[in-house]
Amino acid sequence: MADAAETRICVLLRISTLAGLGLFALTGAAWLDPVAGFAIAVFAIH
Repeated sequence: MADAAETRICVLLRISTLAGLGLFALTGAAWLDPVAGFAIAVFAIH
């Protein structure tokens, strides 16, 4: 059960990291990096 929860968290972290990096690469908006970091923090706390 714990492995399944950890795998789910890892997938969410990877998705938010890749989305943040991809959007930053496409738009160049510097504010996207802290938003992605905030999303990672939310997933880790939840």
